[in-house]
Amino acid sequence: MKRPSFLLQFFLALAFVILLEQLFLLLFFSHRGGDFFFVFFLVSLILLSLIFVFAFAYSREFSRNVQRLILNARRFAQGLEYEKIYLYKPLELQHLATAMNKMFDQLQDRISTVRRQKHQLEAILEGMVEAVLVLDKKGKVITWNSAAGRLFPTERSPLGLSLLEITRNTELDALAQTLLQGGVKETRVNILLRDFQTTLQVQGAGLYWETGELWGTVLVMSDVTQLVKLEAMRRDFVANVSHELKTPITNILGFVETLENGALDHPEKARQFLNIISRHAERLNLIVDDLLILSKIENRPAQEWEKENTVLQDLLTAAASVCQKKLQKKDIRLKYDVPEEPLLVAVHPLLLEQAVVNLLDNAIKFSGDKTTITLSLEQSNEGVLLAVTDQGPGIPEHEKDRIFERFYRTEKGREKEGTGLGLSIVRHIMLLHRGRVAVDSPVPGRNKGTRFTLTFPKSLVSYSFEQED
Repeated sequence: MKRPSFLLQFFLALAFVILLEQLFLLLFFSHRGGDFFFVFFLVSLILLSLIFVFAFAYSREFSRNVQRLILNARRFAQGLEYEKIYLYKPLELQHLATAMNKMFDQLQDRISTVRRQKHQLEAILEGMVEAVLVLDKKGKVITWNSAAGRLFPTERSPLGLSLLEITRNTELDALAQTLLQGGVKETRVNILLRDFQTTLQVQGAGLYWETGELWGTVLVMSDVTQLVKLEAMRRDFVANVSHELKTPITNILGFVETLENGALDHPEKARQFLNIISRHAERLNLIVDDLLILSKIENRPAQEWEKENTVLQDLLTAAASVCQKKLQKKDIRLKYDVPEEPLLVAVHPLLLEQAVVNLLDNAIKFSGDKTTITLSLEQSNEGVLLAVTDQGPGIPEHEKDRIFERFYRTEKGREKEGTGLGLSIVRHIMLLHRGRVAVDSPVPGRNKGTRFTLTFPKSLVSYSFEQED
């Protein structure tokens, strides 16, 4: 049962006092005339009843307004929408309602600001490429983004789990514990994950209250695996190019010195030494030419290379004519597997011919005498496929991912002459045409052989001369 309001209690107390007063007057003056006192008492009773009714009605309205204010405050506290209340009497409740409306407006603005900032922060975190993990003082995860989920997939929600449970990486956990213990305020390290292939660059920092008390830490992790590989390739490139250049230069200098020391007096020996010098000079020239081609392709924007609708069948014939002498020397048969209808592709003809010549040259080097090399063209859902297939010994599985690196040679390739840049040039030419190059070794359905496939996207393809017109 609700307790009556203060105003109702006041009116009841007033009525009770007046009633006691009337009873006192009635008893004190009862000997002077009953009619007078009866009328007086009746009038007093009526007045008291009116006062009581007025007090009850007023108190009820007062209580209802107070209850409205209380209910509205409770709804707001529960996160529900609130309805502004406007009261005009009594004056105290009017002031209270006005103050509560202003307070609700201010709180609503602040809550909206907090929510907006929260959504902005979530959008920023979700849009980041870097993985972000926020840990509390106990090392439990309280925030993470989608990048972290892709990096450390888990079947259940990571919130509330420890870093070690999610990442299974002791180095990362040790870094977080160092930050949580206040050993350092921020740090940056590279960590290798369990697959021994993914390298993370981790930047961590402690999170502090305004009082200076540590309450958690944030870890920002970037996948730098590709950068590490590129750095290793750069080091290998420097080492390889130094080796490739040093060998012929050393031989040239050595034989020149031999000639200066008297070999010129022996014509046959001198001619032999000059042939060796010429061969190594030609090798240096080939290396420089290939490096210039690579540099030109890499440094010139793709849109500056003018493309022409080129009949691929004619381009294959032109590339084969360049390698004709080498084919005849090893009595290698060249087979064409191409459609009869002229196939047009928007390409840079000289560059693409260079790519096919490089593939043919490789096929000839690794093919035995009296074997067959196949040049084929095929249309597919991806676009147009140009393939060069040989019957050589094939490429070891562990070397397939590296054969397109500059100066990289397979174990068998080291026995052959060449610059080691041919396949790298092919890959860059295909990137210039927004295509790709792939290798199959051994050829599917055979136990040996190698097939290089150049794939041109549909956007570059026309299917007839009439379509071109």
